[in-house]
Amino acid sequence: VRGDLIGAERAADVVGQIGEEIGDHDAGMTVLEVGSGTAALGSAFSPRSAWVVASDVSLAWLVLARARLRALGLGNVTLVAATADRLPFPEQT
Repeated sequence: VRGDLIGAERAADVVGQIGEEIGDHDAGMTVLEVGSGTAALGSAFSPRSAWVVASDVSLAWLVLARARLRALGLGNVTLVAATADRLPFPEQT
């Protein structure tokens, strides 16, 4: 997404910090990004995960996220329009 290069760099840094704090996660895991905006963090997790779900309440942000995912050629990220307190997933999944 044009103008979002800083977001991508910062997201890669955050993924590294998470790895330092909790250890590298299993590559077969699914990652949920809540309040994803343009899905910078989900995009950074994508190569390290089986699946990523990026959710945001704003359809405008999700349109930008879709553009980012297409530009990067990432096929293992699903975008979901939802509020953080009403995610459309069963409990404990």
